[in-house]
Order: sequence, then C-alpha cells, then structure tokens
Amino acid sequence: MATISALLAEIPERPSLLSPSQFEAAYRSYFHQTVNYLRARGSNREWAEELAQAAWARGWECRAQLKDAAAVQSWVISIARNLRNLDFRNARATEILTETSATVDPDSRPLFLQQILRPLSRADRTLLFETYVNGSTSRDLGPVLGISPVAVRVRVARAKSCVRNGLRKSGLQFPSLTVSHSA
Repeated sequence: MATISALLAEIPERPSLLSPSQFEAAYRSYFHQTVNYLRARGSNREWAEELAQAAWARGWECRAQLKDAAAVQSWVISIARNLRNLDFRNARATEILTETSATVDPDSRPLFLQQILRPLSRADRTLLFETYVNGSTSRDLGPVLGISPVAVRVRVARAKSCVRNGLRKSGLQFPSLTVSHSA
C-alpha cells in the first residue's frame, strides 16, 4: 500500500511561471498599489495593509495557478478584493447577529401583557394606552373618537374589567393606577 507522500510525489508539480525573484520584484513594485486599491474602497490604512499582505501571501502560495506572469498585479488585486469582500460579509454577519442578540428581551412581562390584552379590540387597547400611558383624559379622547366623554369612561371601565379578569385568571391583581377621568 502506497503512502500519501508517495502518491503525491508521483504527481508532477506544475511549475510556476514566476520565479521567486520575479514575484519579489512584483511585490516591491505593486504592494503599495494594492494598499491604495483597498483604501480607495473604504478600508483604513492599517486594515488595507493587512489585507494587501494577506493577498500577496496567498498569491505566493498559489503562484502556480497564475497563467500569465505579466498579470501578477491584477491577479493579486483580485485576491485582495475577494479577501476584502469576504471580510465585509463576515463582519456584516457578526453585526447582524450582535444586533439581533442585543434585541432579545429575556423578560417575559411584555409577552404576558400581550396575552392579557389580546381579548381587547385594537381600539380598546389604544384607549387604555392613551389613558394610562399618555395620560389623556376622557375630555381629550371624546372628540378624537367621536363619542362623549362619558362614553369614553364607560369604554375604559369595560376594557379595565376585561384586563382585570385576565389577570385574575392568571393569579395576579390589577395594578393600582389612579387616573382622573374628569368630564
């Protein structure tokens, strides 16, 4: 049975079109142009230099794949562009994950409140919100809803009763909030 190294030794190595000295000369001539290319596309100087260095290192590792020795500059720039795009996608995915994970609320109270308010109509939920959160009076809400202030107070009382029953079923009590409903 042949070992992997023996099998690999049988495969002829594809010779590179660039000699090490030619690649070094290309690196010295075009490295700063690679950095400038990356900076022109939004990378800061330090990051552009790191990406350019990584692109030239990748170019050295894969130099046997280069088909035209005269195209080394554009070939390495395309490697740099691909590395930059890959880095951008990874950073964006991390940013999205961080934003998503930062918005997760482990507090179950909002879900519980939604369950308690679910039996109410959208209008009654809005009415309770306007009354208890925004502090609107029945006089303020009457003209907006097109009903009398007395009718507003009746609707608020019925909505509170519905919420109170939902809380009671859950084993909780209605919080004591005092809001004046002057006519």
